[in-house]
Amino acid sequence: MITELLILFILINQASTIYKIKKNIDLQFFLFHSASMGTIYPVLQKLYSSGYVAVKKSMSSRGQKSSVYSITGKGKKYFEELLIQDLPENPSLSAQVAKIKILLLPQLEKSHKIAVINLLKNYCQNRFLDLKNYQEDNKENKNLNINYIKFLANAISEEINWLKFQELN
Repeated sequence: MITELLILFILINQASTIYKIKKNIDLQFFLFHSASMGTIYPVLQKLYSSGYVAVKKSMSSRGQKSSVYSITGKGKKYFEELLIQDLPENPSLSAQVAKIKILLLPQLEKSHKIAVINLLKNYCQNRFLDLKNYQEDNKENKNLNINYIKFLANAISEEINWLKFQELN
C-alpha cells in the first residue's frame, strides 16, 4: 500500500521512468520508506493492469528501451482512496503510513484533505489515550521513565494541534 501511494503521488506530479520513480521515493520519503526496483516494478505492473497508470514505451537514441509511466484519471481517484483509507492495525506500519499521509496532505483537494486530517487526528488521539493507559497501568513500576512519557504526550499533543491548524487552511 505504501509503495502504491508513493508511486501514484510521484506520477501525479510528473510522468516518470521506473528509475525516476525510485529516485523520487528515495529523495522525498527516505525517512519513512525505501523501495527497491524489485519492489517498485511489480507494484507498477499491478497499477498498470488495474488501469491506474498508463505506460508509453519508446526507444532511446542509443537503442535502449524506455518506459514512461503516467497516472490516469482512475489512478488519481485511487490515490485519494488510499489516502482516506484507515491506517493499518500494525502499530509500526500505521505510524509510518500516518507520517507519509501527513507529507501528502498538500496534494489533496479540500474535502479529501479534511477526511485525511480527521483520520490522522483520531489516530493521534488514540495514541495519546494508549500512552495515558500505559502510564496508568505501570504507575507502580519504578523503572518507568515519566519524563519520556511526558515528552511523548507533548509530541502527540503538538501533532493534534498541527492537524487542527491544517484543517483551517
